[in-house]
Formats: sequence, structure tokens, C-alpha cells
Amino acid sequence: MQKWFFKIFNDEDTTGQEIQDNTLREQALNRAKQAVDSEKYSAICTKYEHLTFDDYKRTKYLDLNTYLTRNVAQADRLGLLDGPPQKILDLGSGCGFFAYICGLYGHEVHCLDLPGIDIFADIMELFGLSRTEQAIKPMIRIDLPESGFDMVTGLMVKFDAIGEDDRFGPREWKFFLSDMIDNFLIPRGRIFLEFNKLPDLPLVEAANLEAFQLWGAEITGPDLGSVYLRDISIESLNTHGDNEDIL
Repeated sequence: MQKWFFKIFNDEDTTGQEIQDNTLREQALNRAKQAVDSEKYSAICTKYEHLTFDDYKRTKYLDLNTYLTRNVAQADRLGLLDGPPQKILDLGSGCGFFAYICGLYGHEVHCLDLPGIDIFADIMELFGLSRTEQAIKPMIRIDLPESGFDMVTGLMVKFDAIGEDDRFGPREWKFFLSDMIDNFLIPRGRIFLEFNKLPDLPLVEAANLEAFQLWGAEITGPDLGSVYLRDISIESLNTHGDNEDIL
């Protein structure tokens, strides 16, 4: 417990160069750390001191400094540290680091993730967040009471996993994107997805990369793992919707 607590609440400088060289990001990181309730955080660290081996890997999220740093950088890349208030649907929110930072900057964030992961729920509560508990499944629409989102985000995406050895293909992604456009996004809203590595699978399959590019996405990041769709519309999806080589 002490190693995580020391890194965020003492003067040890553990910020990355990416933060140190960017005043806006440094200010955001300091703001995020200062807003954390130290007593509640200490209690969470103590709670997870004696996890079983299978659960131990999730204690990495107690390193708030590392995950706040990463998500401050992501919020900045998306223009959320110095832009107008946005309404955001965050899919696969995990512990809520991204949503927490966005909330500090006046954005309204609706979180969605799977139930049953206690450390996620505890850190979300630490941040004052709530979430809708729901799985995202292929070819099934998401059931949410809200709409009118300016942006849909998915950071470290794994919800596209189908079993242990497959991921969504272009058909599943077109269905998912159509659901976001029809039911949740404002006209010409934005979708940003950053994929998480699955064993023995590429971050984004070649057929998916081609489909995303046909739909107007910017593909960036290490191993082409970030997909950014600006001004997304049904028309842009349908433009190439009958391409049998892709779909």
C-alpha cells in the first residue's frame, strides 16, 4: 500500500516527460491529484493489500499517479483540458480515471462497464463517479436512458473480444457505430477508440483497419491502435457499406 500512497501524496516526482514538458497537462495532473481524498484512498490501498494471485494484477490501478498521467495526456489530445463543456459517453470506463479528469474540467461523463470488479467500483467511488453496468456484445444495441452525447470514447478497448481468440469484424463494428450514431451521438459527433492488446491478436485486424479508413477514421498510435472518427454520420458508414470485400 505504501508505495502507491507515497507516489501520489508526497513530493516524489514520478511524472513522465510528456507531462513535464506541457504546462497544461502538468496543471491538470496536479489538480487531479489534489482533489483525491487521501484517507479514502489509503483505505482502498489497505483493502487490496492481500489479494489472491489471480486478482493481484488489478492492483496496478492503485498507482493513481501513472494512470492519472496517462489519462490527462489523453484528455489533452482530445481537446478536453481547454475546450468547451462536452457530454461524453465513456465505454469500458474501468476505474474512471479519464471520466474523473474530464469531470474536473466541466465535462459531463456517463460511464459504462461490466459489473463485478470491486477495485473498479471502489476507485470510481473515490472519484465520485457512478456507472451503468452493462456488457457490450456483438450485434446487440446498448441500452442507456441518455442520449445527446458530443463524443463517445473507449480507452483500452477490450469489449470487442469474442471469446479468447477473435475480435469484432467490420460488420460488428458497423453495427456498433450505427447504434452510437442513431441512438446516442449528436449529429456529426465524435468517436474515439483506443484498443487494448489481446493475446496473439493484433490491436486492430487488417480488415477492420481498412473499414475504419473507408469510414473516414484517423488511425494513429503505437501499432495503429487508436481510431478517431470525427463528424461521424450514417452517410459516411453507408458510403462503403456495400463493399463486399470489406463487409
